[in-house]
Amino acid sequence: MSILNRISKVPFLVEISSGILFQLIYSFLLVGSLSISNYSFERAVSIYEINRSLQPISMILILGYTIIILISLSFTLKKRRIKDGFYIDLLLKILIGVISIEYFLYTQINALLFRDGVLLYPSLLGLSLLFVVGLKLFLLTDYREDYNTFISRNRVSAFGINKSSIHFALRYLYFILLFYLIVSILSPVIVPSLGLSPHPVTSLNYGITGTPNRYQVEMTQIKQTVSKEYSNYIVPDNHDGNWYTYVFSPTVNSTTKQTKFPVVLFLHGYSGTSLKFYRELLTNLASSGAVVIFSQYMTYTTSNISYFNPKGINASTILEKQLYIRYNMEWKGITSALDQIQNQTLTSASFFKELSSSKVSLDLSRVLVMGHSMGGGMTPFIAYQTIKRGWANNQLLLDMEAPWLSSNVTSLKANFSQFPSTMKINIVGYQDDHTVSPCMGMNHYYNLIGGKVNVPDNNSYYLFLRSDRSGYPRQITSHYLPVDIVQNTITKMNIYRRTMSMVNYLAAEGNNLNSTQFLSQFLSLRAGFTGKWSNGRDITQGVLSRDPFGLSNPQNNLIPLLNPAQKYACP
Repeated sequence: MSILNRISKVPFLVEISSGILFQLIYSFLLVGSLSISNYSFERAVSIYEINRSLQPISMILILGYTIIILISLSFTLKKRRIKDGFYIDLLLKILIGVISIEYFLYTQINALLFRDGVLLYPSLLGLSLLFVVGLKLFLLTDYREDYNTFISRNRVSAFGINKSSIHFALRYLYFILLFYLIVSILSPVIVPSLGLSPHPVTSLNYGITGTPNRYQVEMTQIKQTVSKEYSNYIVPDNHDGNWYTYVFSPTVNSTTKQTKFPVVLFLHGYSGTSLKFYRELLTNLASSGAVVIFSQYMTYTTSNISYFNPKGINASTILEKQLYIRYNMEWKGITSALDQIQNQTLTSASFFKELSSSKVSLDLSRVLVMGHSMGGGMTPFIAYQTIKRGWANNQLLLDMEAPWLSSNVTSLKANFSQFPSTMKINIVGYQDDHTVSPCMGMNHYYNLIGGKVNVPDNNSYYLFLRSDRSGYPRQITSHYLPVDIVQNTITKMNIYRRTMSMVNYLAAEGNNLNSTQFLSQFLSLRAGFTGKWSNGRDITQGVLSRDPFGLSNPQNNLIPLLNPAQKYACP
């Protein structure tokens, strides 16, 4: 008891240790290890899900919580305070530590992922901390009597310093720091969380029939066969040790009017192998009338990756060797899935059954290649392989969302001279992307457009999506904007609308319908539309440019719109 009592009197020792211990235990329960990256991302998922589920009742929740705090404190002040409250004091310190360390973790995830887009969760943390600190301050006599102790005692140390003054100062500094933390948490979030700011309005009234989701969607999982060439150098991302390709197909029957279904090849970002990151996006694309392929490629390699050196790839660095494996895994997964569909070896989904009866067909002459982050950098390679395979000979569309660099390995480079001049391109950067510089996407734009591929000006755009913090929820264009867990109205009204319009354009062309209306959704100023606030004002629109570096006209230069930290890849 005496040792515990002495430990508990050391400022912040109990709080910090209990908060860290809680996160360690939670880490094992959540991901089964102490992997900081895995745990941080899983915690980000849980935080966002909590925030989104509570969002519709945020005003009621926060006001109710505030009333409970005020009532509890008023009753506490009237009742006789507890004089021997050691265990209560210890419990409250533990709660303060758990909440404070949780908030610290939130700030780290927010800096990387949320970019101030999540408000309700920190509001709840701040109110919880206020409640616990209030109980600690008003419930226990010890802290109310500190001042009397300071006045009555007169013990002086060898250095002439009053020990009681140190004790008194530390106690009150403790509470000053806690209340400063509470104010820091609550001041920027409490007003918008109460619903006093305008909210975004979502209306997806577009599509080949006027509605975006005209098909129900079925998902088929296909086990990949990983090449023995590099299977010993990769760490499985799935718990069962396997790799998978997923096919999202429209639910069709004998009365379905659409007969030709284009193909979408979606290339996920680094470590984005799980369907939970992109399921809604993939479902929306398939529901618009396309067969969507989502194939996993590896995230991590084993420690012996330096020994991996297949003939002819000329990969001198570990990164180049990793990219070689990733690109080839992606392409092998795509071709294997499409070959099985064409050979009619898949029978589980209705599309495959109708395909076997020739009532519908897979239109490989019209292909959309869409990639995010590392998958965006992979897009030129996959598009080139698609062309070499004889696919996309009628129409090729490219959509690169926050693309990373492409590989410099010779065998992984795209031959841009083989790309058709009829292809259409959207390359997109995000204002609050602190993972990949938008200038990487601008460089991709010039590689595809700047004389290497003779694409007419009206068939391509670089789009810069900006954030808007004037309403609630805040509309943040972070690197993870396309990912399900951080999607917002800009995701739905811009990314979904643009890419679903691309699918509708391909489907309309293939089925001899009017495709012009869909073309304008991704190759005109409409491509920058991001939605509206409830007060009628537009959510800050995206900026489109056909010369994002301003090489021919400085007025088109988008670099001044970037944050200083994003300019490292700019010329």
